[in-house]
Amino acid sequence: SSSGDNGIVFGVADVNNDGRLELIGSPNGKIISSYHLEPEEKLWSYGLGLNEQGAIGDVDGDGIFEIIAIKFDIEASGPYVKIKRDNFYKQRITYDLPVVAISGSDGSEVFYVGRVGRQVRTPITVDLSDTGSDDVVLFTDEGIRIIQDGMVATRVNLEGVFGGAVGNFHASRGIEVVYITQ
Repeated sequence: SSSGDNGIVFGVADVNNDGRLELIGSPNGKIISSYHLEPEEKLWSYGLGLNEQGAIGDVDGDGIFEIIAIKFDIEASGPYVKIKRDNFYKQRITYDLPVVAISGSDGSEVFYVGRVGRQVRTPITVDLSDTGSDDVVLFTDEGIRIIQDGMVATRVNLEGVFGGAVGNFHASRGIEVVYITQ
């Protein structure tokens, strides 16, 4: 994703399988929208709270892309859990954040997974399980979370994960997940 004075762009892809490219972005960081570029037309919007990161992938294997985003709304109740952290100087309240997959065809919610971690980095979509549908890899300050079929399938608890990557770094090993700690 990239940002600028006119909002945040998550990507450009044919997310609704109509043969035309759509721009997926957030004009204000609080909603995500899908737009046709020629002629300019807004197709749908979905409220996220405050968000500046997302990914595009087919997480349910139906041939239509979903937009994966971290959903954060500090005023919401329910899945947002306040966690007090003490340190020598001050106390602060952070929130355990959920991740959502939004259908590229109509903006509806495909899945919602609550409490994946605090300070969640940009999601990565990749077919780790070789099933034909993308998995979602999340790097958080609490470790790595891998979402498959709308559920956290793998949870690796590590302190201070700053980010990471997914790829075929050594041809003999297949796809690997690497991470960076602070």
